[in-house]
Amino acid sequence: MIASPILSASANLSFEQFQQQIQREFFQGSGIAAELFAVTVQVRSDLEFDAAGDPLTPIHDALDWRYTRFGFQVKQTLYGALLFNEDGSLWQAKLSHPRKDDRGKAVKYETRKGNGSRAFLPHIPTSIRRKIADRYGVDVPLAGSFWQWLEQHPEIEIIFTEGGKKALSLFSLGYVAIALYGVNGSVLDLWNPLNGEPEFIAVDKQPDDNIMHPLRLRKTNRLACQSLDPSS
Repeated sequence: MIASPILSASANLSFEQFQQQIQREFFQGSGIAAELFAVTVQVRSDLEFDAAGDPLTPIHDALDWRYTRFGFQVKQTLYGALLFNEDGSLWQAKLSHPRKDDRGKAVKYETRKGNGSRAFLPHIPTSIRRKIADRYGVDVPLAGSFWQWLEQHPEIEIIFTEGGKKALSLFSLGYVAIALYGVNGSVLDLWNPLNGEPEFIAVDKQPDDNIMHPLRLRKTNRLACQSLDPSS
C-alpha cells in the first residue's frame, strides 16, 4: 500500500454534482447505456460509513492508497468514478480532484500500481448481450462470464480501444470491445504475440494529427482474452 498522493486544487463539488458530471460524460458525452454504466461504474466518496457506523475508504482501498484521517491540514473531500472488471477488480478511476504528476500535469485517470498493460473486461448485462447476439448473429448466454464465453468464439471481431468509455460506448451499440490504458504501450506490447483473425483498434488522434486512425491488426479472440485477463 502506498501513501495517498497530493491532489491538485479544484472547484469544490458536492457528491451529487460530481455524480451528475460523471453521468453526463458517460450518457450524453459517450452514449453509454444506463444499464451498462450501472453494473460497471461506481461513484464513491473517499470516506463513507457502513450500517454499523464503521468508516469505509473505497477509493483508497481500490487504488491501494493509504488513507490518513487526521493531519495538520483540512483535507478536501475526494470523489471517484471507479470502473470495475467482471471479476470485481478495479480497472481505472477518475477522481474529482486529480493529482499532479512530476511535470505538474493533472493525472486524468488513476490505476492501481502494478497493473501493467491490463485490459478492461467489464461485466456485460443481459440487455447488452442481446444486442451483441443480434449484431453478430450468434447465441450469447444471458448469464455467466461473458469473457469466458468469448474465448470460445474466435469468429467474433473485437475492437480494441484506447480508454474505457470508448469500449463501453461500443458495447452499448452491440459491438465487442476491449479497452487498453493507452495505445503507445499496450497495443505495441500485444502486437507480436497475437495472430489470427482481423481485429480493429480505435485510438485517440495524436497531438500532431487532426484525425483518428483506426489500426487493423490480426488477432484471435481466444489469445486476446488470455493475454488481457485482468487477473493475470
